[in-house]
Amino acid sequence: MRLMVVMGLGMLMVASSAPAQNFYRCTDATGKLIISNTPVSPACKPIVVIRPEDSGRTPSSAAGSSQPKTSTAPSKPKATPRQQVTSGTAFALGSDFVVTNNHVVQKCDRIRIMPDKAVATVIKRDPVMDLAVLRTTSHFKEPLKISEKFSLGEDVIVAGYPLPNILDQQLNITQGTVSSEGSLTGKKHLFQISAPIQPGNSGGPVFNRSGNVIGVAQGKLSEIALAVNTGVFPQNINFAVRGDVLMDFLRSAGVAPTVAQKSAEKLATEQIAKLAAQSTVLVYCHTD
Repeated sequence: MRLMVVMGLGMLMVASSAPAQNFYRCTDATGKLIISNTPVSPACKPIVVIRPEDSGRTPSSAAGSSQPKTSTAPSKPKATPRQQVTSGTAFALGSDFVVTNNHVVQKCDRIRIMPDKAVATVIKRDPVMDLAVLRTTSHFKEPLKISEKFSLGEDVIVAGYPLPNILDQQLNITQGTVSSEGSLTGKKHLFQISAPIQPGNSGGPVFNRSGNVIGVAQGKLSEIALAVNTGVFPQNINFAVRGDVLMDFLRSAGVAPTVAQKSAEKLATEQIAKLAAQSTVLVYCHTD
């Protein structure tokens, strides 16, 4: 995830797209704060790039923790001194392929899908839309369906595996609404949701109340970075890749997922969580 800026508003964002980009904190002749991706004056100061996904890494120093493990969840992969392991979330849209964010898998030498430790390979990626489709040795009996439409104010449920080196490797479900049909200036492939997401949620499905996927969890505003640089502390400002963008990407990859039929049936959160559990997986990216 990288530090980004809402130009004109001075908002700093931790987004899930890559590669990282530096920004500068400047002031104009009147003393007004300006955030720019280039130093517009000698007085500009660089803003430190924050990478929240670093908290999802398994560093070599943590490979031999002496703390007893009481969880029955699958063991976390250990990194050798020359390896890094990062994580994200993916979900099945076919019997043997899954979708995630490109930044989750862009630097992987090897990709593993948990809990069955299946091997995955990238079929196609789009760094701009921050999407990737992977072929896996796993087999999914209940692939999810995509809806290309959503409405402002409708309920959403997000599934994923946040902070797997801190929390148990159990599926996490959060709820919110579509808080805006837009997102950031120049980021028309994203929309805004209030459902909480954390590092590790990247690539997870965003469901509507019918249990259909309307987006892919992608990033969030960095509360700390925004507070430090502007004095404003944002709340529940998170972003997802739109379902119609996902559908276009999959078609370009020669993949034909199931399109959801228009349905008025609403499912309970427990039912949607069950759907998610059958098709949402933890992704480990190994970098040698």
